[in-house]
Amino acid sequence: MSGADTPISVGYVLKKFPVLSETFILNEILALERRGVTIHIFSLERPNDPRFHEALPRLKARVSYVPDVQELGALLRHNLRARRTFGVQYLRTWCYALSQGKPSLLWRLLQSTYVAHEARRLKVSHLHAHFATRPASVACLASQISGVP
Repeated sequence: MSGADTPISVGYVLKKFPVLSETFILNEILALERRGVTIHIFSLERPNDPRFHEALPRLKARVSYVPDVQELGALLRHNLRARRTFGVQYLRTWCYALSQGKPSLLWRLLQSTYVAHEARRLKVSHLHAHFATRPASVACLASQISGVP
């Protein structure tokens, strides 16, 4: 726990969950849950393998699937809401993303607005991504927008 009565809540930003080949992530989450940490999973993709780790039924964490290209309207609505909710932080993050000259970062920024809103709504105290890939970019941008470390 952080502080006397403040529970820790971690938002895991993952490329795809659950994935059989990444059982170490599931095991880590289960261990944190046993220690009283509340976990929320933000998955950038839906799983496409019907095989799952045998420990998956023990998972308490809720999984949110971040809207993808087929749900562009939903992402655009989250973006408009982020503009109103987060104001200057949202605009600074857009400026940063544009300054990088990477179109893929703009897509990640759109996805990050969903994570930013949900992290705030769920009172997530920390965002976490395992690999320095798309999930880390989304987590970093969501952090810049929402202020959630």
